[in-house]
This record gives sequence, C-alpha cells and structure tokens, in this order.
Amino acid sequence: GLRDLLAAAAGAGAIGLATTGFRVLADGVHGTLAAGGAVFRVGTGFSLALVGVGYLVGIGACLALLTGVAIAWGVAVPLLTALGQGEGATHAEMAEAVWSGQVRLIGAGIIAVGGLWTVGSLARPVLGSVATALASARKDGSGLPGRDHPRGERDLPITWVGGALLALTVPLAWLFANFASGAELGGSLPVLVVAATVFAVLFGFLMAATCGYLAGLLGSSSSPISGIGILTAMAAAVLLPLLIGRSAGPEGDRFVIAMALLVAAVIVTMASIANDNLQDLKTGQLVDATPWRQQAVLVVGVAVGAAVVAPLLSLLYEAYGFVGSLPREGMDAANAMPAPQAALTSQIAAGIVHGTLPWRMVLVGAGLGAVLVAVEA
Repeated sequence: GLRDLLAAAAGAGAIGLATTGFRVLADGVHGTLAAGGAVFRVGTGFSLALVGVGYLVGIGACLALLTGVAIAWGVAVPLLTALGQGEGATHAEMAEAVWSGQVRLIGAGIIAVGGLWTVGSLARPVLGSVATALASARKDGSGLPGRDHPRGERDLPITWVGGALLALTVPLAWLFANFASGAELGGSLPVLVVAATVFAVLFGFLMAATCGYLAGLLGSSSSPISGIGILTAMAAAVLLPLLIGRSAGPEGDRFVIAMALLVAAVIVTMASIANDNLQDLKTGQLVDATPWRQQAVLVVGVAVGAAVVAPLLSLLYEAYGFVGSLPREGMDAANAMPAPQAALTSQIAAGIVHGTLPWRMVLVGAGLGAVLVAVEA
C-alpha cells in the first residue's frame, strides 16, 4: 500500500543522494579484461530506478536489453579491439572509444530498422482511425462531441484537432525562423522555415500516431521513441544540406547539425506527448471515463508542461551541465548529467554532415535489425 510506496521512495532517494549527490557510494562496478588484443568489459549499476523499470517492462524487454549488452560488449567491442580499432592509454579507454565511436552505431542501425518496421506496420490502422474520425465528423455536422455516440466514445471532434494543428504551425514556424535567423541564409531562410515546418508537422504526426498507438496498446515502454529520434535526425541531416547548400556561411555545418537536432527534438517531443496522452486515455477507457473530457484536460496539461519543463531543464543545465556540454569553464565534468540518447543522435547528425559517420557500423546494425524483425515476425 501507501506505506510500501513511501518506504521504497525513501530508500531509492537515500541511495540516489549517496551516489550522485554526496558521492559517498559508487554508482556501479565496472571491470575490464584483455585477452590477447581483445578487450572485454563487464559491469553493473546500482540504480534502484532501473530495478523498478525492469519490473514494469517485464522479462521480455529485459532480455532484449541483455542481448544488446552481450552483442556490444561480448562480441563487437572485443572483435574490433582485437582488429586494432580504438585508441587509449588503457584497455578501458580503448574499449570505451570503440563502443562510443563505432559499436553504439550498430545499435542505432537496429533501432532505426525497428522504428521503420513499426511505423510501416501501423500505418494502415492509424490512417484508418483518421478516416473514421473524419467520417464521424461529417456525419455529426455540429462539430461538438456527438450526443448520438455512447459516452465512452465521445472524442473531441477531429475538425477541432485539425484546426489546432494548423494554428500551432505558426509558433512552430516562428521557432524555426528565430533559430535560423543568425545563419546568414538570405533568400533561403523562408524556404528552410516552410520545409522544416511541413516536415515536422507531417512526419511528427505519423511518428506521434505510431508511438501513441503502441503506448495505448502495449504501454509506453514499448514505444519506439529512440528509433524516431534517430530516424528524424538522419533524415534532417541528409536533407538540410541539399536544401540550403552552402548558404549558411562559414558556420554552415554547425548550423545544419543544430537545425537537424532541433527538428528531431520537436518530433520526439510530439511522440513523447502522444505516449503519455494515449496511456492516460487507455487508463480512462478502463475506468469508463469520458474521452473528450480527458482530452480537454490533457491539452491543459501539455500547455503547463511546455511552460514548466523548458525552464527546469535550463536550470539543471546551468547547475550541472550535460556530458560533453558544460555551460561554464571550470565545472566538474563528473557531476554532469548523462544524456546517452541525445549524445548518440548528435553524433549521428554530426557524422552525416561532416562525412565521417562510419556507415558500415550503421549498416551492420540495420542488417541485424532486419534479421531480428524477420525472426519476430
């Protein structure tokens, strides 16, 4: 009951404070072993949050993660280090360099293929749902939540949703225009803003629908958010140079990377909100709630979240920084907050723009992902 929840929260908070706050306890144990030229690394963390996540997602998802760890640190890293890849003064540094520079791109390829497969397999039911909603709106005519429908099937009219979507393209276009205003794009600026806005709206709608569908069906832990972010960053990093060429000035590559990450952030935010909202709507269906009332309150919740999350993240960044990006000189990098998915997405976008991305690793991951999808299917 409540006592168990409070005790678990207090215990987890105390351990978290001791490890990441006061640093009187280690947050994990890691060991490196070299056999010939091959380097192996094993380790574990002491995060009770991950214990809770494992309990929630179930044995299947945990075994999938364990399989990924075995492939990365038990096969790929030892093989590449044995072939002379990786630089570092110690075996641990060599293994870390190989993992961060090459092996995790195999994971990116797997995630990208999984995301594509998920989107493709769910395209028909998603489009069918939209068609059903449009047909219902035409039949009702009033534009209000239909009284002729059972209470548990009354949604906000799709026409209202479409109108809100069109209205939100204005601040979205302003965001892109404001971000790109210092890039010396000249006449390419309006083209870029329109293209980025259209891409974010259309691709974001499809990704949000896919992630939301899976979250409602299987839970948010089964949603392919990571794949969505990687796919979006890759697409944006490939298309943006074709769109603006060299018109962004001497800092053009840096701008393209930043713009690609901004577009990816917008679309991932859409998909994340869809995850949460569809999970809430599923819960509402289980307790016989009225959907349109839930949806109205969820709109308020999204607005409040948008007003609160950005300043909070800015505050955390100024206080601690993120791994690889510290706001001020002289800060302790050991206190920086990890952001592994963001770092991977940034690495992929930068590699595409600079032409240094090891595509072989990505393609190996894509091939492995295709095999895993075929086995599961």
